[in-house]
Amino acid sequence: MSKKKSTKGTNEEVNQELNQEVNQELKQELEQVFGSSLEKEEAPLTPILIPLINESGLERPKAQVVLENFTAFFNQAAEWERQVKSIIITDAGQKREMKMAREARLALKEIRTNAEKVKKKLKENILIEGRFIDGIYNSVVAVTKPLEEELLEKEKFAEIQEERRKEEIRLLRYNALAPYELDPNYYDLVNMPEEEFNQLLINSKKVYEENVLARQREEEERILKEQEAELQRKRLEEENARLRKEAMEREMAERRKNERINALFQIGFQFNSNTKQYVFENIVVNFEQVVNDSPTDFKRMIAGIEIQVKKIKDAKKQEELRIQQERTRQEREEWLRNEEVRLKKEAEERIMKQAEQQRLEMEEAERKRLADEEFLSMLAPDKDKLKQLISTFNAIKLPDVTTPDAKKIVNEVRILVGRLTNHISESIRKLP
Repeated sequence: MSKKKSTKGTNEEVNQELNQEVNQELKQELEQVFGSSLEKEEAPLTPILIPLINESGLERPKAQVVLENFTAFFNQAAEWERQVKSIIITDAGQKREMKMAREARLALKEIRTNAEKVKKKLKENILIEGRFIDGIYNSVVAVTKPLEEELLEKEKFAEIQEERRKEEIRLLRYNALAPYELDPNYYDLVNMPEEEFNQLLINSKKVYEENVLARQREEEERILKEQEAELQRKRLEEENARLRKEAMEREMAERRKNERINALFQIGFQFNSNTKQYVFENIVVNFEQVVNDSPTDFKRMIAGIEIQVKKIKDAKKQEELRIQQERTRQEREEWLRNEEVRLKKEAEERIMKQAEQQRLEMEEAERKRLADEEFLSMLAPDKDKLKQLISTFNAIKLPDVTTPDAKKIVNEVRILVGRLTNHISESIRKLP
């Protein structure tokens, strides 16, 4: 186990040394194509291009031709890379640096666009070369393949003849068995002995003939059953037709009855469930007439009924018009009476409002007069004020009452007011 591991480690070391040598050679070739730019830190192309070339599988001369077409673009990109790293923007006011960034972006876009044009041109040449190679190859195939097929037929002549013989036997036996409704592909017809095949043919014919007879009997039974089924179908069809006719007649009778009932209802008839009659005023139609009358008789009856109903309705309308006119006359008279009462009431209310207004105005004038007198009395001497108080008490108007108790109270108040005024007069004389 340790010996295998050491051998494996030695192989990996050898492969690493070989890859290093190949990569060193590629690096030298790339330096010849791109110059010293590969050594610059700003354009580290070597780590990118060496794996790309190794993995492409192209021969070195072809890879070098491709690289030479893109050398200028690599160099221009490397130059712009240094300038891009020098543009540092940290503030929205750095308009100059922003303009430089735009110019650099457009320049790099132009480099990329030109590189894409070169790429398309190189791939177009590769496609043309591939089509040419395919054409040469197809020409070689066109010459050699028919010769190969001819020689193969000659080489396999014996086998081909044997195959043809076996196919003829298979077809002959297949066609012999085919009419007897069995699958010939189920048997090995080519290798089957002749005696065995003949016995198979006899048995197949016998089974087929028995099956034909059985199918004939089944067909006869089927036809008989179909005839019986057809007779049964016709009987059912006739019965259904009879039932449909009866149902249609019942439906028509029901529809005719409903139409006649609707005609009576539209005229204004009401159905009396107790007597089974349709009634309008003094006109009566029996339910049996609705159901059993012929269309002509019922139509003639409806025409006569409509004339009678029209007369009745016209008389009703005249009576309703008379009643309406009478009601209108009564309502007009009632309205006039109410209007007269309303106007009289409004006039009385206006008089009362005017009287109330006059009373309020008089009370206001009296209130002002008393206020003026009170103001003047406040300016007068004390004796005059007391005399004015006596006048105020004397001016009190006592109410007129009717009951004895109330009259007693009023007399007592009159006596008290007299005593009060006398007391005030005596007191005034004692004042200095």
